[in-house]
Amino acid sequence: MRISASVLLLCAATTVGAMEEFDIKDASGAAVLHYAVEAPKDAPGGDITDPAKQLGLILSYHEHDSKVDAEMPPVIKTLARLGLSDHYVVIGIHHVEHRYSQADRVHTAEVIAWARKTYAINPRRVYNYGKGEGATMSAEFALANPQLIASAITYSWGFFAMPDAKNPVTELPGIYMVIGMADNAKHIPMVRDTYAKAKPHGYQLIYREFEGLTGSTDHPPSNDEALTWALATRNKVLPLAPKELALLKPIASASAAKALVATPEIIDGIVLVGGLQAGSLIGPLFDAKDEATRIAAIASAQRTYYGEDALTALAKKLKDPAAAVRKAALAALGVNARWHSAVAHDALIQFAAAANKKAAADERVLAASGMGLALTLQLGSPHVQDLDLAKALVALLDDDSADVRVQAFAILKPALPDSAYKAEDDKAARAPGLAAWNAWLSATAAKEPQVPPPGPGPKK
Repeated sequence: MRISASVLLLCAATTVGAMEEFDIKDASGAAVLHYAVEAPKDAPGGDITDPAKQLGLILSYHEHDSKVDAEMPPVIKTLARLGLSDHYVVIGIHHVEHRYSQADRVHTAEVIAWARKTYAINPRRVYNYGKGEGATMSAEFALANPQLIASAITYSWGFFAMPDAKNPVTELPGIYMVIGMADNAKHIPMVRDTYAKAKPHGYQLIYREFEGLTGSTDHPPSNDEALTWALATRNKVLPLAPKELALLKPIASASAAKALVATPEIIDGIVLVGGLQAGSLIGPLFDAKDEATRIAAIASAQRTYYGEDALTALAKKLKDPAAAVRKAALAALGVNARWHSAVAHDALIQFAAAANKKAAADERVLAASGMGLALTLQLGSPHVQDLDLAKALVALLDDDSADVRVQAFAILKPALPDSAYKAEDDKAARAPGLAAWNAWLSATAAKEPQVPPPGPGPKK
C-alpha cells in the first residue's frame, strides 16, 4: 500500500503489524521521500506518554540501487531473536539518487516527527542502521542530529562528516561499525580508513571485522551484538519527560538512594529511563545499605549503558565486603567492556592482574571472563579493537594461579588455535608458548588501521 503525505502533515498508517509504504509529498504534490514502516500489531498511539508503554524506533537506510525495505529484514529478525519485536517500530528510508541527499536528511527528520505522532515513540530511543550509502547516512545523520538519534550502526561503508564536540562520549551518538572481509574490495580499505579517522574525534566507537562476511548485513553475530548495544543506549542530550523523572524519584537524592530497599519495579523503571540521565543518579544506589539492592542496581548496568561516570562508581564495588556484590560488579563490567567502555576495561584489567594479591583467584577468573566476553567477536577475526584486554589476558597466561591461566588461555585460543602453550606447565615450560602469544600481540597491534597520509580517499 502506498499512501501520500504532505511535508506539513504526514498521514498515519491505517493498519499496523505489517509492512506498509508511504510518501512525503511537497506542495506541488511531487513525492520527495519514500519510506516503509513495520510496527507492532496494535501499537499504541502517539498520545501515550507512559514510558513503560512507549516504543523505540529504528531507522534503516539501504545501499544505493536498493529498495526502501532492503535493510529492514535483518533488524526485524534481530528484534525477534532478542524478544523485542513488540517494542520497536522499524522504518526504512529510501533515496532516489546514488546517495542520501541533504533534502533526504531534512525529510528523514520529518519522518521521525511523523512516527512520534503516529506511534508512542520515546524520543530518547531512536536509532539508525545502514549499509553502504545507508551506512554513511546512518552515521552522519546521527552525528549531525544528536537530539534525534541515540546511536548508529553501519555496515559495508564508512562516513566522511566527523563533527567535534567538547565531550563526544556524552554529547554525540555512539557508532558500531562492521566490515566483512568478503565484501567489495574497495569497501574494506574505505571502512578501515573511516575508523582510523574517526578515532581521534573521541567518539564512542565499536569496530568489527569478520572473515567470510560479504556486503550483506544479515549477520546474526554482529546484528545481535550491535543492536543489543545500541538499544541499551539512550539519547544523550534530550531532557527527561515528566514521567521519566517520576521513575527516577526513588533515587533523586543520594541519601534516598542509599536508604532504598529497591523492588524489581523500581529497578526496571530506572533501566527504562536508562542512559546517562539515569546514570547520573544511579551511583549512590550501588552503595545502598541493603545488599540485595546493591546487587540489583549493579546488575541493571547489564541492561542499559549508564555512562563512564556511573561505571566508575560501579567499579568501586569490586571492593565491596559482600562477595555477591563483587561478582555482580564483575558481570556488569564484562557487559560494558563489550560495549567498549574504557572504565570497564581498566577495572577488569586491574582486578584480574597478578599484582592484585587481595582478590580471590575465583574472582580474578570472573574478571578474565568479563574480558573474554568483550572479545567474543574479535579473537580469531582479522582485527582486535580491544587490544588492551587481549594484552592483559596474555599476561595472565603466566599467572601464578593455574585457574586464572586456564581461563585466560580458553579465551585466547581462537586467535591461535594451534598454540603449543599449556596452562598446566610450569613457568619454564610455558615460556615458549608465552613468547608466541606475545608475538601474536605485536602482529595484531600492527594491523590497527592508521590515518593515511593526505591525498584522495578511495572512491566507491
